[in-house]
Amino acid sequence: LTVPLADGNTITLEVTDRVKRKAKRKKTSEQCRCSVDLGLRLDKRYGDASEAVRRLQQLVVPKPLGMVTVQAGRVTDGRARRLSASFSTPVSLSDAQLVGGDALLAAVRWAYAGLTPARQGA
Repeated sequence: LTVPLADGNTITLEVTDRVKRKAKRKKTSEQCRCSVDLGLRLDKRYGDASEAVRRLQQLVVPKPLGMVTVQAGRVTDGRARRLSASFSTPVSLSDAQLVGGDALLAAVRWAYAGLTPARQGA
C-alpha cells in the first residue's frame, strides 16, 4: 500500500503473514509470524531523515511489534529524504496473534513521533 498524505509525505506499508503448518497423523500444528515494512518519503519541511532515525531508535516500539531495523535512505543534496523501518511479531501458535489495523496505525504514529524533535521544558 502506497499513499500520499496531506502533509506532503508518502507512506508505504507492506504486511506479510507467514503461517507454517505441519500435519501429522491426527494433529496439525501451526506457527504464525507477521512482518511489517514501513517506508516514508519525507516532505522538505521535515528535514533530514537521518535525524528522524536517531529519534526513532530512542522511542518504544508499539506492541505487538518488535523492531528489526530502522534506517535512513541515501543522501542527496546533503540530506536523506527517505526512511524505512521493519517490524516483526514473535512466533505464535495461533493466527489470532497476527497484526491488525490497530497495530499498523500504531506503527504509523510511532514513525510520525520521530519526525519532530521533542519539546524542551514542556
